[in-house]
Amino acid sequence: MIGSDPAELPYPSGWFAVAADDELLADRPVRCRLAGADYVAFRDARGEPAVVSAHCPHLGAHMGYGGCVREGTLECPFHGFRFDRNGACVATGYGTKPPPAARLVSLPTHRSGGWLFAWYHPSGRPPSWTPPVLDAAGWSPLQRHLSVLRTHPQETTENSVDLGHFPFVHGYRDVQLRALEVDGPRLHTRYSFTRPSGFPGWARDIRVDIAVFVWGLGFSYVDANVEGLGLSLRHFVLPTALGDGQTALRLGVALRKSEGSRRGLGWLPRAVVDHLIAPATMRHYRADVMQDREIWENKRHIRRPLLADGDGPVGRYRKWCRQFYASGEGDGAEAGPPPEPAS
Repeated sequence: MIGSDPAELPYPSGWFAVAADDELLADRPVRCRLAGADYVAFRDARGEPAVVSAHCPHLGAHMGYGGCVREGTLECPFHGFRFDRNGACVATGYGTKPPPAARLVSLPTHRSGGWLFAWYHPSGRPPSWTPPVLDAAGWSPLQRHLSVLRTHPQETTENSVDLGHFPFVHGYRDVQLRALEVDGPRLHTRYSFTRPSGFPGWARDIRVDIAVFVWGLGFSYVDANVEGLGLSLRHFVLPTALGDGQTALRLGVALRKSEGSRRGLGWLPRAVVDHLIAPATMRHYRADVMQDREIWENKRHIRRPLLADGDGPVGRYRKWCRQFYASGEGDGAEAGPPPEPAS
């Protein structure tokens, strides 16, 4: 359960970021945590990612501490038992037959936009939908930031539709909602606002047009066109419930120049955009998001909020969220990690 209050939210099902693509090295696993359980991610012999439960079913060693990747399999540091990407034990450290029931939980994986996602469902059900595969071609190298917050993915994702908080928390002005669509696990909204630029040497306010694409409660990206600067930005907002009331919030930023623009920053050489403007944008974006941190970490979830005109489509968002919980309401009993395989 996230938080200590009985009204708080359980773990939602869906796709959740567990690592960036380039964090998965060839020789060792990456530790990750999802919905109260420990996992490790690694690459098999073909370079394909896998996410499996972290503790060896032999005698319980955590394979993220001292484990290695050998010939595309995950090797336990304790006794050398090795596991394939599907969680099956394929070898012991003694050259003897592996115990038939020695298996790891293996989560479905998905790669998009430079990130690795794992599928979580409280009952261990297979994926019923998949987010889009985003091509990084034409974008600057991904700038990333990771924070661990005391909050829930539904709370952080709700900011994408909570138009009412923009002027009070972020100082945005003239916020205008232009579109809202929901289609199964996908939510799309579009709005625009005016704000200070945040770019060094550019003192004028800017008008920003935002297109938000939300797939479940763990995969959101935002395409932003900045009028006057001649730049297009893609922001990633990837919350993953870790357990014990904590959420890993991964942020990402990539830039591409607006086609045909000769104004503002749009004319700058590619190298300047990649190595100067993109990092500056990441710093500004991180500061913007972290303006919400104190609120997220100290608010409580109101199951039936008393909404008012000017809030934005929070009600439709809450209704859309119900599909990601076993209770259908987002307020049911706690959902834990998938069951461990029988011994």
